[in-house]
Amino acid sequence: MQSNPLSIAVVGGGIAGLYCARQLADRGHRVTIFEGLPRVGGRIETVTLENMECECGPMRFELAIQPMLKRLADELGIRFSPFAAPAGEAVSTTKYTLEPAEMSAQQSAAVRSSAADLDFSHLTTSLDLLRLGIYRILHCPDARPQHDTAFDPGATAQTGVPWSLHDVVEKRPAGGGPAEIERFADSLDDRDYDCIRTETRLAGRKLYTMGLWNALDYVLSSGAVAKIREVGTFYHLIPENPSASEWAIFWLRLFRTEKDLSTIQGAGGVGQIVARLEERLRRLPDRNVDIMTAASVTDVCPAPRTDQIRLRVDVPDRGQLLDLDFDHVVLALPKQPLSKLTRYFPSDVRGYVDGGVNGFPLLKVFAVLDRPWWHAAGETTPAAQHGAHLVPTREVHYRDRPDAKAGMVLLYTDRPANAYWSPYIATPHAAAQVNQPPELKRDLAAQLVSLQTGRDPGPQESYKAQIDAMEATIAGFAIRDWSKPPFGAASHAWMPGVNVPEAMERLKAFSLVGQPGRGNLHVCGEAYSDYQGFIEGALRSAAKAIDSIG
Repeated sequence: MQSNPLSIAVVGGGIAGLYCARQLADRGHRVTIFEGLPRVGGRIETVTLENMECECGPMRFELAIQPMLKRLADELGIRFSPFAAPAGEAVSTTKYTLEPAEMSAQQSAAVRSSAADLDFSHLTTSLDLLRLGIYRILHCPDARPQHDTAFDPGATAQTGVPWSLHDVVEKRPAGGGPAEIERFADSLDDRDYDCIRTETRLAGRKLYTMGLWNALDYVLSSGAVAKIREVGTFYHLIPENPSASEWAIFWLRLFRTEKDLSTIQGAGGVGQIVARLEERLRRLPDRNVDIMTAASVTDVCPAPRTDQIRLRVDVPDRGQLLDLDFDHVVLALPKQPLSKLTRYFPSDVRGYVDGGVNGFPLLKVFAVLDRPWWHAAGETTPAAQHGAHLVPTREVHYRDRPDAKAGMVLLYTDRPANAYWSPYIATPHAAAQVNQPPELKRDLAAQLVSLQTGRDPGPQESYKAQIDAMEATIAGFAIRDWSKPPFGAASHAWMPGVNVPEAMERLKAFSLVGQPGRGNLHVCGEAYSDYQGFIEGALRSAAKAIDSIG
């Protein structure tokens, strides 16, 4: 416990803000949380729809590579259950010209045994090509490789090209085949990731100065890059072109051999993390945490005392505009709201906040059916991704309610498919829209018919009847678009040109202009972490901010 407790403001009541508050309060500091929404939780939002939990925010976790989340969940008594992973469906209608070394063994054999004008590019998946591209970026940093052997995702050794950073990280794959990157990824730790961030070069340039698409273009054919871009998962981030080093690391984590994709079980879903953290904060014996919801911080500026920071807080429900001074301020916010508070930040910090990361959208649409078509047909619940290529989405997930009386369909979407659904979003969009607007139900029914039939529905009259019947089975629906304010993005990605270790070191503790040396302002959260897109990143960056306060 601190003998001289500090007054600390935490701006943002998402998982990073709540975690900071808990840790700082445990150290004896006096903490006040300011959250602009009527609830805490940030992008963790679980909506109960017809007795089924709809995860509007994060829904799946790989606990083997998210140790901080696992420790927090254990502390809170939260249990996990398996999550059905999606598997992309083959897309064969578009031809992609691949080099021999980019083909799967199956595709390569088909090409050799068939007429030259036939195309078998659908036998090599976009994920296989992305795996090969990242492998080549890391192992062949300064030249486009030319290999005669066919790309086989199941192979254990192909090229024998050495790991380009072996003098730095001292890790060499025994062979170099694309499948071996999984075992190679198992051996990497944070020190190795930072070497990739700061030491790896491609075509004579530091990898972090390049965009992912630019880097892939050096090591793959245009056809392979096109296939990754056009039929990859939503993590491809076409418009954003994120940092090549950061997204190589992102995928190296996911390429690990240990797969334990999980979700949180029990009533309340992922929202249990928030509910239990909030309960513990409110029950702290010293009562040294205050939580103010519906309280928006509109300015961060110097205080009359040069060792403090002043917050201007708008509390519209009380008709109050408050000026409050604190010893330290933690800003646990996504990029869009944080960018509104930077007028007294040093110029380099403003550069990291405004231009260092880019937010990307994700949108979810839920439909709970009281008579799921797969029940009526006596079928099992459809596998994830069943029919995904037939509707405007990236992923489709299906779920049965435990009482077997209802089922749920989730459409999980990014660009460009989210543009189809965005006209149904009302602003302001502070929470998921439940059973609104009414016209969404009809359109959703039409998409569910496509998922059910998997084919041309036939004459217009028959199609209308099918939609009518499907609409009658929709007991509830919801839609959530994270690209709308106040969040402005579902997740974030570092942009090319940012040295992430340097950026995080600067953001974890700095001073307002005119108050040099104080180091009493701290930025944390998923957006400015070294593990973007996950709760783990929010917790990792929060830990850095906490340690800088003491």
